[in-house]
Formats: sequence, C-alpha cells, structure tokens
Amino acid sequence: MRIQSLRKVCQVSRLNIPLVNEKISDHVFGEKAKKVGKCENLEEIEWSLRNMKIFNEECSDFDSAENLSLPTLLSPNLVEHTEKAALDGIGDSFFKNISGVLDVKNLPSAPTSFVLNESGWIKYKSGKKPKKIDYPDEKCLVFDTENIVRIGSCPVMTAAVSDSAWYTWISPKFFSNSLPTDDHLQKSDLIDFGPEEQILIGHNVAFDRTRVQQEYEFKSNKTFIDTMSLHNSLHGVSSKQYALKKKSESTKLKFSDRYLYGPDFRWLHYCSLSNLADVHHFYHKNAPPMDKQIRNIFVDGTIDDIRKNLHDLMAYNILDVKATAEVFAATFPLYLSRYPNPVNLFGMLKMGSPKLKITAPAWNEYVEKSNEEFEGMKNTLECDVLPDLARAVFEKYKSSWLESAGKENFDALEKRHLWNSDPFLASLDWSPATKKSPLPKWIKPILKEKRLSMNNRSVPYLLRLEWEGKRVLHSKKTGWAHVNQNSEELTPLPHDKAGQKVGMLMTSNYSKHILSGKLTTRCEFGKEIIKKIMEVNTRGSYWRAYRERFKKILFLNDKEDRYSWHLPMQVPHGTVTRRAKDSFWMVAQGNDSNDEKLGMGAFSLAQMDEDWVYVSADVDSQEIWIASLFADMYKDLGEVGVTGLSYMTLNGSKAAGTDIHTITANQVGMDRNSAKILNYARLYLCGKQNALDLLGPKDGAGKIVDELWRFTKGKSVLIRNPVSQEGNKILSDGINQLEFLTENEAKRFKFLVQKLQSDTMLRDSEKDELLQSIYKLVPAAKKTIDEIEDLFDEPRRVFANGIESELFNYLQLTAIEDQPVTPVLGGNLPMPLLNRYAPMHQTTRCNWLIQSSAVDFLHLFLANMDYLIKEYRINAFYSLSIHDMIQFISSKEDRYRTALAFQLAHLYTRAYFSLKCGLPQLPQNVAFFSSVEIDRSMRKDKGLPWNSELYGDDPGRAETLDISRIIELTNGTLSK
Repeated sequence: MRIQSLRKVCQVSRLNIPLVNEKISDHVFGEKAKKVGKCENLEEIEWSLRNMKIFNEECSDFDSAENLSLPTLLSPNLVEHTEKAALDGIGDSFFKNISGVLDVKNLPSAPTSFVLNESGWIKYKSGKKPKKIDYPDEKCLVFDTENIVRIGSCPVMTAAVSDSAWYTWISPKFFSNSLPTDDHLQKSDLIDFGPEEQILIGHNVAFDRTRVQQEYEFKSNKTFIDTMSLHNSLHGVSSKQYALKKKSESTKLKFSDRYLYGPDFRWLHYCSLSNLADVHHFYHKNAPPMDKQIRNIFVDGTIDDIRKNLHDLMAYNILDVKATAEVFAATFPLYLSRYPNPVNLFGMLKMGSPKLKITAPAWNEYVEKSNEEFEGMKNTLECDVLPDLARAVFEKYKSSWLESAGKENFDALEKRHLWNSDPFLASLDWSPATKKSPLPKWIKPILKEKRLSMNNRSVPYLLRLEWEGKRVLHSKKTGWAHVNQNSEELTPLPHDKAGQKVGMLMTSNYSKHILSGKLTTRCEFGKEIIKKIMEVNTRGSYWRAYRERFKKILFLNDKEDRYSWHLPMQVPHGTVTRRAKDSFWMVAQGNDSNDEKLGMGAFSLAQMDEDWVYVSADVDSQEIWIASLFADMYKDLGEVGVTGLSYMTLNGSKAAGTDIHTITANQVGMDRNSAKILNYARLYLCGKQNALDLLGPKDGAGKIVDELWRFTKGKSVLIRNPVSQEGNKILSDGINQLEFLTENEAKRFKFLVQKLQSDTMLRDSEKDELLQSIYKLVPAAKKTIDEIEDLFDEPRRVFANGIESELFNYLQLTAIEDQPVTPVLGGNLPMPLLNRYAPMHQTTRCNWLIQSSAVDFLHLFLANMDYLIKEYRINAFYSLSIHDMIQFISSKEDRYRTALAFQLAHLYTRAYFSLKCGLPQLPQNVAFFSSVEIDRSMRKDKGLPWNSELYGDDPGRAETLDISRIIELTNGTLSK
C-alpha cells in the first residue's frame, strides 16, 4: 500500500483514509480500536476502488484535534456511557412520577359539576369540596387547553388530572370580557403551573405548551410528553398510507374499492390517523367514540357562546383529558418495548421543549411590509394591468359582438365573426353569459369583479403565448398544449411529473420555461406584462405560500423587552420515521442577503438578547454517511471505506473531483447540482420515474437516468443464500456414504452438491433429486428437515457492480425481515409498515431505516450534550433542530465551551454509530462538525453584511469555527 509519510499523531486506514488520532480512537473505541478488519488483504477492494476511479493515492497528514483534551466519561465503554447519560438526563424520579397516571384504571373519578364562577385553578378531590388553589402541586399531570379561535391563542380554559385529583382553570380575562388577541398577549394571560419540576402530558402537547407561563422563561423545569408522538412512532401512517387510510374509513366506499380488503392492505387494521379521537378509538375499540361536535364552539363561536355553554365545554375538556390519559397508558409502555434504548426516550423528551427568541418589533414590521409589498404587486397586476388588457380587447370587438349577439341563432364560433380571425382570441369563450346578458362569458366576471387573476385561463390567450413558436391552447383532455403547425392536433406541454396535465401556465413552477424562452410571446405589450407576472411569481411566491403561517407565529409582547420568547409547535415524532414536524420552521426557507423572495428573512429575525447566542451546526452528509455505514456492514469486513459509496463519502474530495456528487455527474453526463439532488432522492429510494420528474424536461433524460441507475445501483442479479453450516455437514455426511448409491447416482449426487455449494441455482427437478438422495444416504437428516430445506432457499435479487449496490442490498434484505430494527439503537419498525402487513411498502421500509437512524443520531447527540453541559457546568440549553441542523442557546460567556461540547458530542455520536455497526474506525472528515456557528441571529448566510433596513439592529458579527479554531479558543478543554 503506497502511503506518504505521516505524522505520528495521525492514523490512516489500509485504504488511505485519514482517521482520528490514536488518543481519540482509544478514547471512543477502547480495545476494539485494535481489532479492526476481518480480512488480511484488501487488494481486491483496492482494485475495485481503482476501477471506479475513486481511490486516493495520497491522504492528508493533518491532525485537526491533536491538542484536544478528552472528558472523563461515565464508563470506559462509550455505549454504556451514552446510555447512562441518557438515563441521568431522564432523571431518577421520572418513572416513579409517571407511574400514577399510567395506572389509568385507578385515576380519580372525573367531576360532573364544576366551579364556573371563579377564575384560576380549582382542585377537585374525591370526598372533598372543590378548592381554589394557586396552581396544581403535582409531579405529573395530563392536561388539555382550549382557546377561542376567533379571538386568538390566549387560553380560555384548561382541565388536568393527576393520580390523586382533577383540576380546572378558567382565564380571569374571560370573566372581564378582555381576552387579548395575539398581538397583545402577555405572560400573565397564560396558565400558571407553578415553579416546581413537573411532567406534563398532552396530545399534540406542543400546542398546549405554548399556553404555559413557565415555558416563557430562560430555563424551564417542565418536561412534556406528547401522546401523538408516541402513537406516530408505533401505529402511525406514512405519507403514502395516509390517503388510503382516510379512504378506508369513508362511509361512501364503492364496489371498486374492495381492493382495500385484500391481503396487501392488512396494514389498515394496525394503524390510525393521529387525531385524538382516532387514536383513542384505536387503543380502546370497545369504548364509545368521542363526540367532538361541541368543539366547534371554540372554533367558530364568540365569548358569549362560550359563556352560554360553559358547563358542557368544561365537560368536553375533561373528557379530552381522560382520553389522553388512556392513550398515554396504552402507548408509553409500548413505546419503551419498541424503542428499548433509553437514548430514544431522552431524545424525545428533550425535543419536546424547543424555544428561541424573536425580535418582536422587527418581526411585526417585516410581516406588515412583506404583505403590503406582495399585495401591491399582485393588485397592480390583477386589478389594473390585466383587466385593462382584457377591456381593451373587448372594446375592439364590442360593437361587432353586440350586433351579432342580438340576432337569433347566434353562434360565437362561426368563422365570419371578427374575433375568430385571430386564433388566440378565438380561443376565448365569446358566447353570451346569459340570454339577456350583453357580455361574452370570458369578460363578464372580469368587469364585474374588476379583477383578472394571472392564473385565469383567458390570460395566456390575451398575452398571445406560444410554446417554442407554436400557439398554446387548453382542453380538458390535454390540459395546456401547443397546436402543431401542420395540423390542429395538440401536443401537451411538459409537466414536472410525467403523465400529468398542465393546469396553469402563469405559476412559479412554470417560470423556468419563460426564463428559458420556451414559453414566450411575440407582442411587446405581452412581454412587459409577463415581466410583471414573473416578478410576482419569483419575489412573491414564497410569501404567497406561507404568509398565513407567518401571521400565526406566537410570541409574547413585552414592552420592556424587544426580544420575545417563541415556542415552536414542533411534534417530536411527527412521522412514522420519528422525524420532527412543525408547520413553520421545518418548512421555512432562508435567504438573508436582500430578501430576494419576500418572507425569506424569518431566520434573521430570530435573535437572542445581547448576552446570549445561538450555537448551531449542520450534521455533514448525515444520511449519506449512515448509508455508507450500512453498505460497509453489508460487506462485513469490519473496516470502513470498503464500498464505493463509503469510500467516496469518507475520502472523496470536491476539490479533487472524487466526491460522490462530482463522480456521479461526470459518469452520467449532468451538472454536479443535479447529481446531488438525484443522489439524495435515490437515497430515499425514489424510482426512475421520480428521478425523471426531478430532472424535468430534458433531452436524453431517460438515458441519463438509466446510466445513473447502472452506475449507482448496478445490475440486478439472482443469488441464493450460501449453504448453512448444518447443511454442509449433511452434504458431507452424504458424500461419505456414497457406497449405498449406484455409480451413476453417486456421480450425479457429487455433481449436484458441487453445483449447490457454488451458489448456482438448482432447477426444481434437481432440488427434488438431491433431497431424495440425502434422505437415502443420511437417515438422521429426516430429523433436521428444516436445515435441509434451507439448502433450497428461494433465490433473491441483489444489486451488483454499482457504487451503491451494497447499500441497497442491505436495505432490501433488512426490509423483508419479520421485524426490522434500526441497527444502532434497536428501534422497531412500526407495525403498519411490516412486510407481512404491507408488502407493497418496501420502499418506505428502506427509507425508514435511514431516516429513523438519523433520528437516533440526533438523540445520541442530545444525550451527550446533556452530559457535557451538566458535567462542566456550561450555561447552555437545547433550542431547536431543523432537519440536519442542531441548535442550542448559550450564554455569551460560555459560547466557545458550548461549541467545543458540540464537537465532542458529535464525535461520541459518530463513534457510537461506528461501534454498533461493527466498524470501530472513525475517519477525520466525519469525526467533527466542519463548522460550528455562533450568532445572536439564526440568519442562514453568516458571512453576508447585515441588512438593518429589513431586519432591524445589527446583532453583530457571526463566528464560524472549525475544530482547530475551537481548540485554540478553549485551549482544547471544557473546563473553565
């Protein structure tokens, strides 16, 4: 192996992959660091990598963490340390405190009459009079809050239960008719749960948490458990299953829907949607269905409606709490059995309390200005420019139309009419709106409403649009199409998703065809109007999609503090993969430079006070690295980088052109960015058709995708599992008894055995022949019939000769197991996705393995951060996780120690993964975050100048630090 001279502190693998230094390796892997590799010679692997043109002859000798001081762990075994850290984070009293509400059959009986003329908390204890209290003095409560939607988010009532009493709360502002709207909401308007440590349980508890006073403080001592998250991770539905589940519960199923009762849809019996009523019914099928009708009063009613129905609404609130307690009792023990590692429980609990700060005045001004600009652009176009064009066209033909329309048997399609001499205008509907109407159908609503939407079907005709020089036309059959020059036949315009019809042309998605010049107009007035439409579609597209969500962002309005706490309503396990979910931050996009698209400055407006900062980092290539580990696990050589995928991930270089995206782009003939998009899509098991949709209309797209599949997945081949150890013994015993066979039978037996042991497929007749010979030669074999039948396993398809063949083989092999688990923390695949219930959902199972493992990564990181923060008394706490980004809030004084803790927690997480995958090696390029960001703002582009006009006062310079710089700033230690 040709390796350049290396510094002693740096290690290198046998495949020239730079590894963490020996000190770090011993720290995280212990004795296992010295037991790497099951194969003495890797020449075949090296040859394969060279053949793929990805092998690196040289490797870096730079050790980025030479001066790093390593913390003392709770155990010399990293796996034991992390799990102890998780248990410590959960707390010794946690299980004792929830035990009472888990015993749901012995919960106190719910009150049937309530104190409804007093505000605040009322305690109801069996055998005692209701008592007014300051707050529930309980270790654990199940609770539910309600608000009047038409007024805002301010809670109007709450019900709660502990293992000993029931509680109700009514807002003081309810009795004074002064419930505040969201822009006047203050901390005192929320529910006071007291200063003590508490576990609060709810269904979609993120909603209720935003109504708890104590959560709007720097550090809360409340722990929240979300029963919706518990259910989603156990018996939730995937995005592909959702619509079918809803359909299956419809009372209007048709005969053609009978397929839902077939064997491929047994999963329908093992899941439910995530709302409380459906979830409760799923776990308590004999209970009467929950009646949610009265809830509409909270949604549509006024404060007077609430007052008139106060008793019934409180009773409804109580029933919701009771149902939530019953769901918790059913799901929590099941969660512990299906996700047995304490790290998962700790991670779910930690993610239940996200928080950040927003500069309230700047946020309000930004939302107001963005909406004002968007409405201004849109109204100018749709209330002035486009209606003026429509009126001008109609005025040109008005007198002719009025004269013709007044006659009997008027046919607007007759060619003699002037408007029909223009093929674009002839496509408009010139028939009378009504018999008495003096207006054509196409113009009447425009004149009446004094508005013409740019997505109205008449607009492309008025603008005289053409597709590559051919007139566009809409029909029900084709959607938007172009008219062929030599005939009136229509060719449908291309849709991003093959086979679907284009319904609108003046949309953001179709703007790329205007920019490319494929969709255009020859008339100058049309070109000017298209420019205005493009402005609305580019600058205004994001705001149009998300402005209502901006308006629903909840934060307190404190006149003395311009930095207001905001609690993202994030569901810890929002999907079956256990990924988090919320309706704003998880889908928000950021572009901070000049607010190129209205609304993309949201992250810049999330700012901390002067003495606090956000410390954050993106997990580099998280899913691809996890996939790489799976590929190396499948290869089973006990060493990293032995497959094409893992080698490019661990040792590839964008600068050298050996990273996976550049290699893929060069191989199949596309740009690197397109290759990156397709690589991630394929990682999520997208099919060829999805890949074509992502590529969009492009010459030779089919060939590109075929080549991409050949290069990455490889070719599909049939193989059979190797003969088992027991099977080989039976065959060997048979060969030793050949004297009991004729000479021809003996020769035939030897031939079949050799064929079998060479993994060649046997024909059915050959299987029967061999089996009969074994029975004849080895009588004892009849007692081990299962082992014999294992010799004839059904062949299975695997991928071969692709850079990712091993990954997809691992995923498919695991996906058909009776009970797939995540290989690192051992979480179980939810029942509705199991192969025996949902055989058609293998792609989702494969995707679950990667996505759910990424959740394990986050949970491991949080457990390690929690330990380091407590052990070294770092003033920091969890803030938010968005996709692969993890963020904490830290005091300004401790910001560098927090950054170092980030790097160490990341190191331990990667090492834990590697250990559990049987690969005790850690390459340098994945051991640490490439950078940790320190900033008072959550802005995306840290290096760009601050735009005070858009985002208010400058929060100061952001810091982007790699591990070497962090070690310099902290002297490599977490100690002060």
